[in-house]
Amino acid sequence: MSTKRITILSALLILAGNNLSAQDNTVQDKTNNTEYNPEIGYFQKAYTDLGDPEFMYGNEKFTMGLGGTVRASAFFDLHGSPDGSAAKFSASKLSVPTDNANKFGMSASSSELHLKARSHIGKHTIIAFIKALGNDNDDVKLNQAYVSIDGLTIGKVYSFFMDLEAGAKTVDLLGPNTQIANTQPLIGYTLPLGKHWTFGVSAEKPEVKAEERPEWGVELDNQSMPDFALKAKYKWNTGSIQVSGLVRNMSFWKHERGTVLANEGETRHTLGWGAALSGTFRPTKSIQISFQDYYGKGISRYINDISSLQLDMGATSFNASTGLCEEMEPIPIHGGYIACSCKWTKSLSSNFLWGYLNVKHPDGMNISDNLKLSTYGAANLFYTVNKYCSIGLEYTGGIRKNYKEADEDDTGEGNRINTTFIFQF
Repeated sequence: MSTKRITILSALLILAGNNLSAQDNTVQDKTNNTEYNPEIGYFQKAYTDLGDPEFMYGNEKFTMGLGGTVRASAFFDLHGSPDGSAAKFSASKLSVPTDNANKFGMSASSSELHLKARSHIGKHTIIAFIKALGNDNDDVKLNQAYVSIDGLTIGKVYSFFMDLEAGAKTVDLLGPNTQIANTQPLIGYTLPLGKHWTFGVSAEKPEVKAEERPEWGVELDNQSMPDFALKAKYKWNTGSIQVSGLVRNMSFWKHERGTVLANEGETRHTLGWGAALSGTFRPTKSIQISFQDYYGKGISRYINDISSLQLDMGATSFNASTGLCEEMEPIPIHGGYIACSCKWTKSLSSNFLWGYLNVKHPDGMNISDNLKLSTYGAANLFYTVNKYCSIGLEYTGGIRKNYKEADEDDTGEGNRINTTFIFQF
């Protein structure tokens, strides 16, 4: 055999060997426990290595893969709709009073592309993950970027105040309105103890969402401490339960109206905190119940539907003689949801969800957003074409109720039909 033929044959054997190695390292853990959720997909879960993209290649020491989700959605508002043209059904943005205009829209937002790499160094595993996500404005933004070394996670990732496994699958692009759900820069550590318990603690970016009132002598100041979150989870064969907490030191600048110099005012602090109970339970192999309930003060930026609203705290103690407010206080919030997922056949499944949110305005608080209560409900049907494709149909409804002023209407509602086509790789 000629030298040229031997060289070609050797090259082909090397390529074949690399390909077999890549296939051996591909993980396709699509069990009921880690079923892909378009909003909180197991590909995007952090803290532990729960799954890989479909295309994951490498060797025993290093693997890397590219994955993503394309979501093409269409919706029609039957009676009442959120303000603006957003494709995400936000109960907090429903028109008050209810508008009767029918509205049709289409969107590819929530489509995403992610890259994952994993390396083994001795007994340690290093995971790097980065995800870009589309939004309603057709912009692409960095949604996650983190490095995980065993139990240590550093970067932009889901808050430790959140329960990653207690989510609910929706066609609506926003997902469960009243769920604790956000991504932000943090440093966190999780510690598994035995077969059932997992504990975690994190220091997270201290961004405050609040309505500033410089004309009344109060406005946001630099935040001097991170938010601290902790969680404890107990898991068994048919479910899990998690208790989580959050502590925040929120800073604001108190000054005489119109002054800007540091020596003409003072930095003050107010305490924000939150507590949450969440979990899952599978009474049968085809049914799963998930829930979450929480209460806190100054936690609005951690809640899915109102994270962009200025409801962490508000100006209080207005003094009519000076025209100034004396303090900024955290706003109490209570909310939660319950959801049921049913798998009718190998390809057909449904999800049912109801959630609520109650925003309480302390006496004497001066804020523009008069949101008092919102509810959110969804019922859907998903059909899985194959492991890459699925289609969904959903009814989504919600109500927004305001603190009533004089004879103004205080309630608005929305009703939407959602459809989606999802291609996942």
